[in-house]
Amino acid sequence: MFFGMPMATKVGFSNGVKTISRRNGQLVAPQSLLQLDSPETPPVPSRIVDVLIPEAFFLKRKIEAPVSAGKSLNKLVNLDMVRRTPFRADTVYWAISKPYKSGNSLHVEQWIIKRGEVDRLQQRAAKAGLYIRKVFVEGAITQHPIADLSASVAPNAKRWRVLNGTLAIGIIGLAAMVWLYPAWQASIKTARLTETIVQKRTQALAMRQGGCSEFRVTGLA
Repeated sequence: MFFGMPMATKVGFSNGVKTISRRNGQLVAPQSLLQLDSPETPPVPSRIVDVLIPEAFFLKRKIEAPVSAGKSLNKLVNLDMVRRTPFRADTVYWAISKPYKSGNSLHVEQWIIKRGEVDRLQQRAAKAGLYIRKVFVEGAITQHPIADLSASVAPNAKRWRVLNGTLAIGIIGLAAMVWLYPAWQASIKTARLTETIVQKRTQALAMRQGGCSEFRVTGLA
């Protein structure tokens, strides 16, 4: 949680279970949890999760776009969705697959789910002890999660990122000081020693010059 985002456990869904349980290292919840009129699922100890919803619960579309669409592909897909489906952009969550090129065209798949359905799933899951962080399409490789609900499970994430970043900078600065301090002390000692040596040499030269002058004066006398 260094960057303010809590860790999450992945949860899949199955018709073969009636309670939330663990299978092959992954949590599995009853698929009835995805249905509005289903009975409540027995709760488990609270935890933050990323849910993998079966593809059948999404509207899946295949879209073809010119290669020139490139960087504006997401905007083009959004406009195409608004034009060809009854959904407005603010009423759904959606994501697309990584595009692949064929001739002069780009091909992508788009998965769409109503925001209301995700909101209701979020409420039912919370009653069962599961607090949803992100929503993914099971078995699909998308460019980003269908829905990112991190703000609802970590409302202070930005504040934690700032705090942790400040602490990290402080720790790095302290470590640098600890690492450099001996070298700094050594440089000071070296400078002082050099200064002392120079002074001694100057004094020695002065004494030698004074002795020679005295000898010459005495000799002349």
